[in-house]
Amino acid sequence: NSQGFRYPYILFLFLFFGLSFMLDDFFKIPIKNEFLKFFIGGGVYSVGSIIPGISASFLLINMGIYEEILSGFLIFSKITPFIIGFVLVSIAIIKGVNYLFKKFHGYCYYSVIGLLLSSILTAMPTITHPVSDIFLLSIGVILGLFFINP
Repeated sequence: NSQGFRYPYILFLFLFFGLSFMLDDFFKIPIKNEFLKFFIGGGVYSVGSIIPGISASFLLINMGIYEEILSGFLIFSKITPFIIGFVLVSIAIIKGVNYLFKKFHGYCYYSVIGLLLSSILTAMPTITHPVSDIFLLSIGVILGLFFINP
């Protein structure tokens, strides 16, 4: 809000909040071509590394290719498209984000907040076993307090 608050900023917050949930389903589409899969993986990792509030690893996990990309780092033919995708998308994203933040600072800032809020909600696990979850949470809190106060 350094340049003043405008109500349309809230629209962009909700727009990108919702867009993130729609993209979550889009990324679950299986990719058969190995080169394309690793190229897109590199591009997605680049986006997650550059845009604040977005976890690159979480995006790759949602796409279902995180483990495959990790194992692909040992194979030169698979890591090459990943690096190419990372570099090309990084250049485009850096230039694009720089331009957008200079021209539309407030809109971009609230868009990133929307993406961040949605990534928090999509990362939260669903409660399947409430009794065991509460028990484990209690154990964690007790152990945390024990280590804080020796």
